[in-house]
Amino acid sequence: MGRKHALTSRELMVLRLLAGGLRDRQIANRLGLSVRTVQHYVSNILSKLEAETRTEAVRNALANGLIVFDPETADFSESRR
Repeated sequence: MGRKHALTSRELMVLRLLAGGLRDRQIANRLGLSVRTVQHYVSNILSKLEAETRTEAVRNALANGLIVFDPETADFSESRR
């Protein structure tokens, strides 16, 4: 996954919430966005991570180190690399 597929900071934020199992409406409420805006971000994430589903996008992001799972907090965060 090259630079061309780099996610924006907002897309990473949405991805982390997706990874945590939140639905579009829940993400929209959490971030103060419209559901349509969240859907736009999800579409961009799927495209950039070359994924057909949200689950595949999360799996690709974990495999490529874009997000990491912290078992102590049971939460996803951005990778520090």
